[in-house]
This record gives sequence, structure tokens and C-alpha cells, in this order.
Amino acid sequence: MSPVVIHTLRLRMSNVHLALAPRPVLIDTGSPGDAERILQWIAALGVAVPDTIFLTHAHADHAGSAAELRRQTGARLCLAPEDWPMAAAGRNGPLGPVRPTAWPLQFLVPDRFEPFTPDVALDGQAALDGLGLDATHIAAPGHTPGSVSLLFRDGQAVVGDLLMGGYLGGQVRPRHPRPHYFARSTARNAESLTRVLSRGATTLHVGHGGPLDANHIRGHVPQ
Repeated sequence: MSPVVIHTLRLRMSNVHLALAPRPVLIDTGSPGDAERILQWIAALGVAVPDTIFLTHAHADHAGSAAELRRQTGARLCLAPEDWPMAAAGRNGPLGPVRPTAWPLQFLVPDRFEPFTPDVALDGQAALDGLGLDATHIAAPGHTPGSVSLLFRDGQAVVGDLLMGGYLGGQVRPRHPRPHYFARSTARNAESLTRVLSRGATTLHVGHGGPLDANHIRGHVPQ
């Protein structure tokens, strides 16, 4: 079995991923104003413009350019229904700092983005199968109510902010697994991480830093 090719673009606030599975799918869209850089990156890779954009959740640093990218490409936007209210409002909602050092960070991350209505509700595996993606949909609430992960056949998973890599937003020791700065529910997030790992994930591509080795995660992140 050939590994799924996953390209990662590290933007100023977060990562976006382009998975060839087998046709290209863009996973997350960065912050407001990142659309042109993402399109230039896809063109430089020599990959067809994706017709599907999968959003791991609806925070401004992951869904901030979703509306603009749909306008420019015609791609359908896929998001779990629990996060549709944030998409419609164009606001993050409560972030939920998980440790004291995260409190000041909530005033530094982007909060507003262009509102949008998704085209596809990611409410289970049937929705994902309908997109023609060779991957498994895993509900992973905790960071946000509608956070989701994509697990590919070779054990690679794209998990958004289920956890993060390193320090300073992933700039230092990016492969060292850590809990994210924010979570609406730390208990649900821990359950979601356990679920993703139990489904056979071996490499986790995250929204900040990474990628992360599953065996390393088990020794460093509470579950």
C-alpha cells in the first residue's frame, strides 16, 4: 500500500494541508487574507485545484479564508454541523484557555472572519464517502464542538487542533506533542484523542507544528 501524499503549508498562524487521496483535497484554509498564498502554493506543487475543502473546525485561523477560496475555486466547503453557527457568525466564540499562559494568547489570535454557509455537513462517514475521499471521518469534539479528524488508509491523520506540536505556535520543537492552548472541553478533547489513536492513527498532522508520531503522543499527552 503506497502512503498517502500529504503536503503541508505553514502559514503565519496555522498549517493547511493538501492530501492526494487520490484526488486532491484541501484541509483547512488558514486565516483571513491567506487565500492567495494557498493558491500559489497549490500551483507550485503542480496539483489540480481541489474541488473539496475539508475544515477541521471553524476557528478564524483554520476557516478564515474559506469563503474567499470557495469564491475563487468553486470548491465545496465541508464542516461538521456543530461548528456551523461559528461559520455563520464569522466569529470564534469562546476559546477556553487550558492553562494560565494561554489566557493572554486569546487576544492575539484572529477572531473575526468572513461568514459562510458550508456546502456539506460532515455528520458521519456517509457524508465523507459521498465526497469520494479514501479516508475515515472521526468526530473529535473538544477543541470546538464540531472538530473532526480525517484518517487515511496508511495511518496518517489530519486532526486540526486536537493537539499541537511544540512551542510558540509550533516554531520551537514542532514534533513535540502538547495539548493545544484552547479547548471548549478538555475532557471531550482527551476522549477524542484516545478515539483517533485507537482507530490506528500513526502520524498526526496538526494545525500548529508537527507532524507528530502516535507513539510519542502516548508518552507525553494525557488521554
